[in-house]
Amino acid sequence: MNEPRCGVDKSGKTLMDWINEMAPFVKSVDPNHLLSTGHEGFYGDSSPERKNSLNPVSANTVGADFIANHNIDAIDFASMHCGSDLWFQRLDQNSRLAFIKRWLEGHIEDAQNILKKPVILAEFGLGSDTPRYTLANRDGVFTTTYDIIYASAQKGGSAAGALFWEVISEGMSNFAGPSSIILSDKSSTVNIISEQARKMGLLAILIAQNSSDLGVKSASSDGFVSRKGVQFILNGKPFYANGFNAYWLAYEATDSTTRFKITYMFQNATIHDLTIVRTWGFRDGGYRALQIAPGVYDEKTFQVTEAKRLGIKMIITFVNNYSDFGGRKQYVDWAKNTGQNVSSDDDFYTNPLVKQYYKNHVKTMVNRVNTFTKVEYKDEPTIMGWELMNEPQCRADPSGKTLTAWMNEMALYVKSVDSKHLLSTGLEGFYGDLSPQRKTSLNPVAANVLGTDFIANHKLDAIDFASIHSYPDLWFPNLDEKSRLNFLRKWLECHLEDAQNILKKPLILGEFGKPTNTPGYTQAQRDAVFNATFDTIYESAEKGGPAAGALFWHVISDGMNNFKDPLSIVLSENSTTVNIITEESRKLGLIRGKGKLSKTKI
Repeated sequence: MNEPRCGVDKSGKTLMDWINEMAPFVKSVDPNHLLSTGHEGFYGDSSPERKNSLNPVSANTVGADFIANHNIDAIDFASMHCGSDLWFQRLDQNSRLAFIKRWLEGHIEDAQNILKKPVILAEFGLGSDTPRYTLANRDGVFTTTYDIIYASAQKGGSAAGALFWEVISEGMSNFAGPSSIILSDKSSTVNIISEQARKMGLLAILIAQNSSDLGVKSASSDGFVSRKGVQFILNGKPFYANGFNAYWLAYEATDSTTRFKITYMFQNATIHDLTIVRTWGFRDGGYRALQIAPGVYDEKTFQVTEAKRLGIKMIITFVNNYSDFGGRKQYVDWAKNTGQNVSSDDDFYTNPLVKQYYKNHVKTMVNRVNTFTKVEYKDEPTIMGWELMNEPQCRADPSGKTLTAWMNEMALYVKSVDSKHLLSTGLEGFYGDLSPQRKTSLNPVAANVLGTDFIANHKLDAIDFASIHSYPDLWFPNLDEKSRLNFLRKWLECHLEDAQNILKKPLILGEFGKPTNTPGYTQAQRDAVFNATFDTIYESAEKGGPAAGALFWHVISDGMNNFKDPLSIVLSENSTTVNIITEESRKLGLIRGKGKLSKTKI
């Protein structure tokens, strides 16, 4: 029944007896469907404290009891309504929102702990005839309601959803009421409704997280990303995207009991319109290894499947410069164990056997068959591109010749086995001898011995786009905050200028962030770093320039303390920084939607 009541029996016994008789009868003639009461949610004598604190006074005479009426075996889920504007017409907005919060949280708690059943908020809204009504007040009611429902659902709680009152179409004035909503009006309330629908829909993906038959559907972003001049192209339009790093994906994908972290993180990323993830395509040796030994692999590929499902493009890095997750050192150690005469990690770039190990790894990765989708990586459009290495360096040859020669050889090899995907270097962006003025004015002193050259390394024909990172806090720890921000802007602007005029290729800022362990750190400082970065990227993108996006370091999910570091960000915390990230995603998405190609002549 819709809002069952029985005013002649305030004790609730009559209504209780009726529900107890009719519910089993419904189940006897239809055992396949779920059943609820249609209840408004008023409490009865079985919950005296809730009755006194939550019920409007008039509700104490309607003979209903939320707990007793739903605590019947034949009732599958609880129902409640929330008519705060009707029950308490004289409440101000703040008091109304406070009541909604208590009403919903009380019922969700009781559904969880007493009824042990799902609960649906089957009616809610704010009538336009409410005293002091404004659209902002209605938005407040919807936002408060949805936040509470989502918070419960996100934790696996009892809240299953909320159904607002009511939808009509244009021209249906005969059905229009004070709470009616026309979805085509595109009001701010409709935007709030759409966002909640998207968030709740994404949560449903958790159901399939351990299934080997994930039923992957091609996302609207499917299609290979290509390059035209200084722009990326996807499905015939310029591709700009905001993104993030999540280096830990392959590690958590190895164990089926931890894969939910990947799903949950991607869900949150999609909520904030983040559409590129940069991650490791290596775990060389050690615990949960991807490459257990040279040429021996663990074949789990869950992370690519989830990215595909949610329309997130991936940049995958083949190897690490550092020893974390194996890296160059592991390759050299493998060669040493076979009797090779290698003494330094920099032998990675010159030893024939080590180079063959690397080529074998590349070949295995691009020919890898996704165990869920049965698609080889080289044919998978979810992968946007590859990086040769994370932050390649070669201290043994500060001139940069060794590293450039290695990159040229390996880039050509990658293209020989995978001609469909884009390729970059994974460089930090330090300048070399080809740019003496930039080298002097921009490089931190320590970078001049690393054997890298932003221009020389990216001018290689087989390299499709430029890569840079930005960590002024780490590179210049003695600078004040204002000076570091000035450096950040100059660093980005100079690299974008060179990508436009010299390289004539797109550029991605592959890593940036603000460490929380920086002396004197504040959230406002982190926000300033993200704002300065995003403003520079957006300004270039808006003009059809080479800036394709920025990928901050790095995203983790709640409870992932083993991967937490001073740069990590939890998207679900909704900090001011996360709001800035979301706004950049929206702005770049709007540019992408315009579909205008750069007029730059290449």
